[in-house]
Amino acid sequence: MVGSATDLPGNPVIDNLTSTSAGHLFQLIRDGTVHTRRELIEVTGLSRVTVTQRVDALINGGYLREHGEAVSTGGRRPRRLVPAYETKTILTAALGATHGRLAIQDASGATLTHQAIESNIASGPTAVLARVTRQWKRMLTKTGRSGHSVCGIGLGVPGPVNADTAQLVRPPIMPGWDGY
Repeated sequence: MVGSATDLPGNPVIDNLTSTSAGHLFQLIRDGTVHTRRELIEVTGLSRVTVTQRVDALINGGYLREHGEAVSTGGRRPRRLVPAYETKTILTAALGATHGRLAIQDASGATLTHQAIESNIASGPTAVLARVTRQWKRMLTKTGRSGHSVCGIGLGVPGPVNADTAQLVRPPIMPGWDGY
């Protein structure tokens, strides 16, 4: 059982914990720092009500599930919280000047399928992204995943991106992509 945050010296997740959003609670469970609601309360200092609301939202959203029981410290045995990697999908693309690599991954980052595509980045964002989208749809069908399971998209491009706005900035080999 995990104690309080002070019992975990050197744990970068705890040492740098600046937010207690549902996403941060998910990360604590995902990386194995905690396994139960009780441990979340102890590590974050959040109230039982707040942890319950956020964990319930993660369960209802398909990001977590309860699976098995943990060791009891008195009273009822707590339910273990585990990521529901099988319910969420991430689409990824690494685009180059003339070709790209696409992948469909589960929420753990495991690749379900991948493929190379021909892609002329100079043909502009509308044409390139339409091709990528068509391929992703085919790949989702191939893996048995639906578009509703998509929870994230990662896109790499061969040009400078402003980290604050997530927009391309005067990419030299990407006509039509500036500000996209």
